[in-house]
Amino acid sequence: MKFQKMMTRRILLAAVIVLQIVCALYFGGKKAGFHEDEYYSYYSSNRTAGFYYDDRVWTDTDSWLKEFYVVRGEGFNFPLVHLVQSWDVHPPLYYDVLHFVCSVTPEIFSKWQGISVNIAFFVLGQLVLFALARRKECGGSDAAALCAVALWGFSPAAMSMIMFIRMYAMLTFFVLLCALVHLGASDAFMKAERIPLRSLLPQAVLMAAVTLGGFLTHYYYAVFLFFTGLIFLLELVLKKRIKEAALYCGAQAGALLLSVLIYPSAAVHILRGYRGREAQEAFFDLANLKERFSLFVPVVNEYVFGGLFAAAAAAVILAVILDIRKRSVTLCSLMPLLASVFYFMVTAKTSLLLGASSLRYVMPVCPLFVMVVVSAIFGLAGRAAGCLGRPSAWYAAAGALLGILLACNAYGLGRDKVLFLYQEEKAYTAEAAAAASENIPAAVIYNPASPYNMFRIANVLLKYPEVYLIDPDNTEEVTDGRIQESLRVMVYQADDTGGGANACRLLGKESAERLWNRDMYTACLAGPGER
Repeated sequence: MKFQKMMTRRILLAAVIVLQIVCALYFGGKKAGFHEDEYYSYYSSNRTAGFYYDDRVWTDTDSWLKEFYVVRGEGFNFPLVHLVQSWDVHPPLYYDVLHFVCSVTPEIFSKWQGISVNIAFFVLGQLVLFALARRKECGGSDAAALCAVALWGFSPAAMSMIMFIRMYAMLTFFVLLCALVHLGASDAFMKAERIPLRSLLPQAVLMAAVTLGGFLTHYYYAVFLFFTGLIFLLELVLKKRIKEAALYCGAQAGALLLSVLIYPSAAVHILRGYRGREAQEAFFDLANLKERFSLFVPVVNEYVFGGLFAAAAAAVILAVILDIRKRSVTLCSLMPLLASVFYFMVTAKTSLLLGASSLRYVMPVCPLFVMVVVSAIFGLAGRAAGCLGRPSAWYAAAGALLGILLACNAYGLGRDKVLFLYQEEKAYTAEAAAAASENIPAAVIYNPASPYNMFRIANVLLKYPEVYLIDPDNTEEVTDGRIQESLRVMVYQADDTGGGANACRLLGKESAERLWNRDMYTACLAGPGER
């Protein structure tokens, strides 16, 4: 019977995850463009010679394309990955993984390389979430664990995480793993009968290894670790396990020290990097509280809880109050909830404000929020059954509530409430491909203060065999023969560089028909007059 139950559990879990992978592949197929940070993921991982911006020259787009893929014979160059990433503000582990995948598939620049990495870490995260939700502190039943996996994986937030080719799916995996290993270690570190410290070393090393991986994935991991570790240590101190606390602190300090030794730029990024300074300033700015939480709470409500966040929060609060009154709660049992709430507060306070896409910063704790809500609803059903009887009816009611939440999330998926797809770019790239096939030249008027921003529209520019670069600070009219002889020119112009009138003046054309605007760039067709 026990074996049969285990097999049923595994089959159901596998079925849920396979359906979620199919869902991810569906949305992956719909993804038609890239966020500028996604381009940077490929560039940081696979850089060849670097981008150069020269005024009044034709640039071969094949040379740009080589910056996004691994040139054959130049793969598995991880020291270069670390060097390039040291110039930015993130640790390198995610870029190492993406570079590995791109090295296995050289001379290919595809969304599927990044999406495949995210799917892999999403699946690993789902397995960890299931194991975590099955623990007694987090629900303790197969049904609760399967519900948590289903509700998180079928949410618009989870699908958006997979579609965003950055390190957040990987970070989510390490955050979940951090919660799991700390709860697992609490069983041994806090046993009523003390065991020799040497017997605790394997778990201390495991927690340190997770910290090493998480910190080298994203510095925000340290925020979750801080609050998780603080709760873990407080429980040890309250139980007078001072030697165990010292062992834990030593292992974690060693992991962080090893992280900096592996990647020395980490200290510079956090203490002196521009994002580190921005985060510190935002954290200590009390005036931004309303602005920030009025963005992050509604986004989590919409993309994680299908609009039912208030009801979910009420269930959690009621369950915690009842647990406290019955004295059936410990610090460690509250660890996932408290660490997630504090992580959310800190990241919401310090992250960039980018509309709905800011969801990425709090994504790592969203599955923990879902798990806590599922645990609370099942726990309330169990209490009601204990007091009033008819357990099947109460658990059916709990299942119905979770079913409503799942339906709300599924409705969001059905309405394509998934971020980072950029489906409008299908039309833009088709338009560029058509212009290239008609030999209409393409010119880019870039902002000389930030020329790299032209790669926000790289997917469009790469449809041309070459593009003509123009620095608007050079106010002389373009004299290039191909530009002057062409009746029409496709112009991609950075915002704040004079608009269509300046484009016409620089190119010697009479009109510029505006076509679209995206991410700091406007596309227009310059020609002899209105069509």
